[in-house]
Amino acid sequence: MNQSPRFALAPLLSGLLLLSACSDHTAAPETAMTDEPVAATPATAPLPEFKDPLPEDPAQREFDKLLKQAELGDINAQARVAWMYRNGEGVEKNDKQAFLWMEKAAEKGDSVAQDNLGVFFRDGIGTTVDLEAAASWFRKSAMQGNAQGQGNMGQALIDGKGVERNYYLGYVWSGISVRTGQTEFAKANMVQAGGQLKPEERAKADQAIADWTPGREPRPLTD
Repeated sequence: MNQSPRFALAPLLSGLLLLSACSDHTAAPETAMTDEPVAATPATAPLPEFKDPLPEDPAQREFDKLLKQAELGDINAQARVAWMYRNGEGVEKNDKQAFLWMEKAAEKGDSVAQDNLGVFFRDGIGTTVDLEAAASWFRKSAMQGNAQGQGNMGQALIDGKGVERNYYLGYVWSGISVRTGQTEFAKANMVQAGGQLKPEERAKADQAIADWTPGREPRPLTD
């Protein structure tokens, strides 16, 4: 009677061993999954930097346009290109190029360019000083009716620069300039030259100013 409990433990032990085996069998897949390497999340690539384009220079755009027109022979464009070179507007300042383009426009008859070219010769801008050439270009501009050219011609005559000094004609051209465009420096030159004239000479000069028309030489004193 006392030995029967010993044999009753056998089935219990077998059950525990079977449960342990089953437990090990189900845990294996979980361990295998945790051992596999996990794919790394790719790092976010930096976004490219976009810089604002440099603002376009309107003066440079205008210069490029005018230069093409000037190269095709447009007189107004040639004169404008000359001043843009002279002032460094839309292009690097270059007095030699300014002189060359102003000369092209002056030779084609532009009265403003002729006066400007006279200034270039007088002041040695982009070329050597040549007072005779300056006076010649002032005269061409003046004869076409350009007030600034007339004033510069009058001043050249009063100062005797590039042309023989002549207070009468200096007064007349200065007066024509005032009549044409009211240039302030021409008014001052009239006062200067008028002080050198006799009353009758001044009266003739005033009449010559009133009678002058473009394309004609002013009436001389001895006429």
